[in-house]
Amino acid sequence: MLEYLSYYSGGYFGPNECLIIKKCDDGFSLDYTKYYHRYTDDDFPYRHTKWSPKRFSHWNDRIDSIRFDSWENEYWIDACDGEQWTLLYKYEGKDNRYITGSNAYPDNWDQLQKLIVDITRRLPQGEFISAKEMGRIFIKQLS
Repeated sequence: MLEYLSYYSGGYFGPNECLIIKKCDDGFSLDYTKYYHRYTDDDFPYRHTKWSPKRFSHWNDRIDSIRFDSWENEYWIDACDGEQWTLLYKYEGKDNRYITGSNAYPDNWDQLQKLIVDITRRLPQGEFISAKEMGRIFIKQLS
């Protein structure tokens, strides 16, 4: 069973996207944001919810089917600009794993992208929060 997953992708001009899924006492906590430029004073859209273990089990099966364990640790193409991404995850009883990339992706990257779209469609409408507050939330979720 998944303990946590943290996904980030973005570039200088965006869009920048972050999804954190974390197992908690009563199920799973999901935090998500997608924004277009990180160097702004504007508030960012933020969405949060909790799902029961039963509700999350379907999603856990889909995450398992992507087989992150078959991915390399790094995917990289040198370029001046583009998209950088990171994936940090941990399964119960196993070590955490950090995978990163820049303008290069694993063969089944589209499965992860579709999963993120499907999950975020089911999150409630969120609120707008400051970049500082968003940073606090995401750092707390990863600790």
